Amino acid sequence: MLGDVWTDINPINSQAKERTGYPTQKPLALLDRIIRASSNEGDMPLDPFCGYATTCVAAKKLGRKWDRALELVRVRMRRETNLFDRFNPIVRTDIPRRSDVGKLPPYKTHRHTLYGR
Repeated sequence: MLGDVWTDINPINSQAKERTGYPTQKPLALLDRIIRASSNEGDMPLDPFCGYATTCVAAKKLGRKWDRALELVRVRMRRETNLFDRFNPIVRTDIPRRSDVGKLPPYKTHRHTLYGR
């Protein structure tokens, strides 16, 4: 039985094989576990923040629906911004950065500032 805290799935670090460079990327194993625990094959998992599509990858591998979500994103982006073309999507080569917190202090010396005392 799984508990409230999962310590057996490591976060994505700079040496992780599945690392893409996306700043908030989650491990595929984490999304795999969440999807298995909260849906059945053929269901469509919720991915409220989209990110780097880890949820879609895990959903595809587990037989869940995911392609409809992609099509909905394409339709909305075409309708509201005219920037997303089905055959020529926007491709970013830079890594998105958080803009809401400014420059973060070094983790090792300021853990308490970042995560509370």
